[in-house]
Amino acid sequence: MVTRHPANPQVLMLSGCGTPCGIPQPTMSIFHGSLDPESLPVWRYVLNWLTRFVHNPLLVVQADDYLTDLALWASATRNWPIGAIVTHPLSQSAQAYALHGSAVGFLSLAGTGLEPELEDEPLVLVQSTADMREPEQAGTIQRDHTRVLVVGYPTTDDPESSRTFQWARELSARGLDTDLALPGRKRSSTEGRIHRIPDLGQANLVTSEAPLSASLDQFVRFEQSRPFQIRETVGGMWGWAFERYFDRRRDEYDVVIIVGPPCGYFDIASYAHRKWYARVVLDYESPLPEVVDPAVSEDARDVAKGWNFNADLIVVRDRPAAEAVVRSSPDQRVEVPDHADLGGWMESRVTGLAAHTFFG
Repeated sequence: MVTRHPANPQVLMLSGCGTPCGIPQPTMSIFHGSLDPESLPVWRYVLNWLTRFVHNPLLVVQADDYLTDLALWASATRNWPIGAIVTHPLSQSAQAYALHGSAVGFLSLAGTGLEPELEDEPLVLVQSTADMREPEQAGTIQRDHTRVLVVGYPTTDDPESSRTFQWARELSARGLDTDLALPGRKRSSTEGRIHRIPDLGQANLVTSEAPLSASLDQFVRFEQSRPFQIRETVGGMWGWAFERYFDRRRDEYDVVIIVGPPCGYFDIASYAHRKWYARVVLDYESPLPEVVDPAVSEDARDVAKGWNFNADLIVVRDRPAAEAVVRSSPDQRVEVPDHADLGGWMESRVTGLAAHTFFG
C-alpha cells in the first residue's frame, strides 16, 4: 500500500519497503503541469520505483484522489492494469467514470476494511472476442449494404436499457449492419460487434512518457482558459481514445450515430466526417444544460454549435428541446422521433442519410 509520509505530503511510502519516493506535486494532474519537462521525469521515476519493489504492478486507486491520474497515465503509457476503490456514495465526476470503466476489478470500502469485489470475467480485448469480425482489408469492403456505428457512453445502472442500445437493437432488428462503440474494457453484452474503448480521462491525451508536445500543451492551456470545461464533463476526453482506436482499424461506416447525454465526446462527429465521409446523427435527447448556465452559456453555445456543424441530423426528445438546440445554421435539421414507431423512424432516417436522399 502506498501512503503519504506523515511529515511531508510530497513523499510516498510503500508498505514493507524502507525506501521512500518523492513526488513533484502533492497531486498528479495532467492538466496542471504534471507532464511538463521538469515534473515528468519525477513521475516516471515514481513508476520505476514501484516496479523495483512490486512485480507486475496493479494500481488500485480511488477516484478524485491525488494519485488517480498517475494510475490512468500508467495505463495509457505502460499498459498497466488498474483497479478502482469504490466509495459510497459513488463519485459522479468525469474521472470517476473513466476510472471505473477502465478498471479490471474493484475494491469496495465496506465497514472498516477493504473487501474485494473483483469481476469474474477476465479482461477481454475487443479484437479477440468471438463475436468480432476481423477488420476488412483495403479494397475488399462491400458497399452493397449500409454500415452503421452507434457511439454512446451509458451512465445508468442498466446500460442495455439506454438510448444507445435502443438504436443498436432497432437497427440490427431491421437488417442494418450495426456496430457499437462504448467506453470500458469489459463486455456487458454479446449483441453484434462491440468496440470497447477505455476512457482514461486526461491521460487519453498521451501514449508515451514524453512531455506534452507543443500542440498538446497549447490545447491544455486553451482548455484551462475556457469557461465551459469540457474535460470536466463525463466522457469529455474520450474522443481522443476513440480516434486513436479507429485510426488503427480499417472499418468503414456510412452513418455514425452519436448518443448522449453525456455529450462531451460529440466532437467525434468531425472525426466521422474526416475518417469515413459518414453522415452523422447527434442524438442529444435533451440539450446541453450548460447552455442555460449564465457562467458558461456563451462558451457552451459555441461548443455545441461546433458539434452541430458536423451533424446531418439532430435528434431531441420533444419540441421544447428542439427549440433549445443551438443550430449551426437556420436550416439545420432537428427532429423529434416518432415514439409510436420508433424503430421504423430510426430505420428511415438512417437509410435516407446513407442513400444521401431527403426524407419526410
